[in-house]
Amino acid sequence: MIPMRYVLVALVSLGFSLAGCKDKPSPQEATVAPDKPAPAPSASAVAVPAPSASAAEAPVPTRPATGPKFVVRHKTSRGSNIAWLNGAAAVCTDAFCTFDATLVTEKGAVDTMNPTGIMELRYPRAFKPGSDNSVRYEGEYPNICAVFGHWEDRSSNFAVTWKRVGKGWDEGSCPDTPNYEPEKSSPRPPREIDDALLHAPIADAAKNIIHGAGAPPILIAEQSLYIWNGKTWSKREAPWKKQESAINRNYFSLSQRPARLKNGSTFVPDGGYLVDTQGEITALQFVSEKDPVPADIEVAGIIWAQKHPWVLVGAGESLLLTTPDESAKAIFQRAPISPREAPTKTPAPAKTNIVPSVSPSASASASAAPSAATIPEPALSASALGSVDSPPPVKPPEQGLTEPKTFTAECSAPFVLLASPPKPGQAYATTREGLRGHSELQDLVTFYELVIDGKTYFGVQTKTETDARQFMEVVEKSIKGMKPALRCLDVASLVSDRYAPPPGIRVVGINLTTGELIPFD
Repeated sequence: MIPMRYVLVALVSLGFSLAGCKDKPSPQEATVAPDKPAPAPSASAVAVPAPSASAAEAPVPTRPATGPKFVVRHKTSRGSNIAWLNGAAAVCTDAFCTFDATLVTEKGAVDTMNPTGIMELRYPRAFKPGSDNSVRYEGEYPNICAVFGHWEDRSSNFAVTWKRVGKGWDEGSCPDTPNYEPEKSSPRPPREIDDALLHAPIADAAKNIIHGAGAPPILIAEQSLYIWNGKTWSKREAPWKKQESAINRNYFSLSQRPARLKNGSTFVPDGGYLVDTQGEITALQFVSEKDPVPADIEVAGIIWAQKHPWVLVGAGESLLLTTPDESAKAIFQRAPISPREAPTKTPAPAKTNIVPSVSPSASASASAAPSAATIPEPALSASALGSVDSPPPVKPPEQGLTEPKTFTAECSAPFVLLASPPKPGQAYATTREGLRGHSELQDLVTFYELVIDGKTYFGVQTKTETDARQFMEVVEKSIKGMKPALRCLDVASLVSDRYAPPPGIRVVGINLTTGELIPFD
């Protein structure tokens, strides 16, 4: 199998889609505050080509004022074969790299390589009519090797490796080229991002949120940029609408995921954009000392080398290998990813003699219809929590958790009982799916799971009776068979830290826009 670092580029357009942040549309975005539009383009801005008639209903915004310069180091054709050599690239214009290969560094094309000649002298049988040959380049620049492959049929084939020595070649081998495979998954964001995730306007935010370097967290969706200000998300139009690719994007083993940089700005590979700490969007400038780079460009691939990326650009029928201009290199130093603190282990739950009281009226209604305490919730699964492998352990309740009282007008701590699952540590999928899209309730309720006398209860705390009854009305309309019951129970005053609540209490994070579970561990 050919390694991912060395990919044969197709000679025809394959129409690959971008590999960026693909998010499901959210039903509502009540937690997203409108923001000022993207800045108007400057006189030097590069225009995006006008959309076709079929895309007229969603026009692509004009490319904003230009940002850092990326200089064209080499120009080649779309049918080229490109091998990455960590700080350099070997570019062949024929499909199997049998003939000349151009060695490209940040200085541009620095040499022409053709080891086939010496191989032909050493292995003349391999070059007889009817035989097939190929060359694959590998190694880490300046240590370059050429792997010569020859085959006639299944019974007659071989490969030999030659190492570049000066301008010549000797038999030898090179260290393995580093693996540039994109990250399989992103680590869970640190705890300080949890409020942003709880209010996130798009699905899979935990996998796609961009944070760190002292700048606000951001989310990137098709034609949208979301910025978190500590309380709400603001939304503004963005110019990186995902379009069908006109060229094969598998030139490099690469990741299209946006990257947070050390200066707090964010590099967005899709289209080639930079978002500064204020959320202003600028487009990368692609410049050439020879031919001007056309406005109709397409970012075909990115690979990070040490401190800054190489960006492969499709322009017309050409491919352009580019790296940052000398003055822009320092900008593209990636910020380290902050790890999440490991959860602390807690003791197993213990039974108590405290049970919630139910008023006579509530008991009577329970005989006629299912009550909150009779609706179980599905168990918590690993997939529901992303990288969390098991349900969080539940501590036994402490004496501050008293018996719920019948709700009266004097009650200052309304608590709505929703369900009585068979055991703690549930995913509450029924509730999450039923309430998905009701982001107007996000800051009105806090979900809790309680263990009292060995029995599990699930409900929400609200600040006012009005909020509680509004929530109950939405639940009755949205979740078939669930009959919420209003009680008086002050749970919130017992929880000073949602990551370390008192025994018997678990704070359940539910994003009411997307219906996703946000585990607080």
